[in-house]
Amino acid sequence: MKAMRQEDQEMDVKERTIAKSPILSVIAEWDDESKTFFAYSDDIPGLATEAATWERLIERVEAIAPELLDLNHIDSAATHIAIQHKNLYVPLKREQVSA
Repeated sequence: MKAMRQEDQEMDVKERTIAKSPILSVIAEWDDESKTFFAYSDDIPGLATEAATWERLIERVEAIAPELLDLNHIDSAATHIAIQHKNLYVPLKREQVSA
């Protein structure tokens, strides 16, 4: 058996940590009438936001999710957030959701 490089070992530990961490879902939808994306979450109480573009919606979720996690006494360092839109699944980077 080949010895793992230090870098590979660290990545393996990160992947196992992510696999054990709960994933909080944020649902994103397009409202054709108002021409905006909106997002909400049953996993993050209070999360509801909208934006004119997909990119801006992600920015808004990234900005408000950590604060809402703290307000709801949810450990943001021990969770991962993913935005779902139909068949699209966008995990947010850990540094983006850590307080």
